[in-house]
Amino acid sequence: MGIQINGQTDTITATDGAFTLSGSVGIPSTTDINSGNINVTGVSTFNSVEITGILYDTHTNVGAGDSVLISTGIGVSWIDVATAALQGVQGTQGVQGTQGVQGTQGVQGTQGIQGVQGTFGTQGTQGTQGVQGTQGIQGVQGTFGTQGTQGTQGVQGTQGIQGVQGTQGTLGTQGATGPTGGSSGQVLYNSGGSATSSSNFTFDGTNVKFNSGYGSASTVYGVRAWVRKNSGFDGLGNGIMGSGNVTSLTQQSGGRWTVNLTSAMPDTNYSVHGMPFRNNSDAFINEDYSIRSTTTFQ
Repeated sequence: MGIQINGQTDTITATDGAFTLSGSVGIPSTTDINSGNINVTGVSTFNSVEITGILYDTHTNVGAGDSVLISTGIGVSWIDVATAALQGVQGTQGVQGTQGVQGTQGVQGTQGIQGVQGTFGTQGTQGTQGVQGTQGIQGVQGTFGTQGTQGTQGVQGTQGIQGVQGTQGTLGTQGATGPTGGSSGQVLYNSGGSATSSSNFTFDGTNVKFNSGYGSASTVYGVRAWVRKNSGFDGLGNGIMGSGNVTSLTQQSGGRWTVNLTSAMPDTNYSVHGMPFRNNSDAFINEDYSIRSTTTFQ
């Protein structure tokens, strides 16, 4: 059925106890509508509304206990309070008060005796601060757009074939274990197939000592050079039958010869000894001590 209220031509239709409001319907405060359901189409105004049932939004959703009903521009929608974050509009700043008049400066006293300082003027009253306005309601956040689809990942290339590992060489035979034993400084020697050492033969890194039937080991002093001439030092030939640390022989005159050393002596404080090759009382070898160096002697 059609009902006209306050001269308006839009209608309120009641069907099976439910009211449907079409168009723009104004209901005054003196009109009461009690119904199980009210469906509103268009714009309707109410003086006061008491809702004892369920209030649906445009999408026929029912808000939760912490939801608020807001306008979306094309209808109303229930939304979480934390998401809505309703913020008020900031109010207008108050007008700043007028600055007080500065007091008159006192008269300067006569020079010599300092005059009395003038009285400071009274400071002006500070103006009243304006009242802060009410903060406005924050607008509804727009809907996020749909994220684009991720492209397909390219196919990984085939891994190359690993080369064949080379053959490992044959392990060499381990050498025989060397002899062990002996006290510090004693030289090891083979005695019946076993490593043996004795205090009769020692070496401390500098000096060699041995005992050849003298009762104790003593330091051995080696010969730095030696030579054997093939026909005696009184002959004309200079051939060498054997030598050590001797490079050559040089005949000076008659039976006088110079012995040339391969490696020099550390100094000239060395001793020379000679022995003849025949049993003759007139045969002898003598050194000339005045002609001696680290590399030659006569």
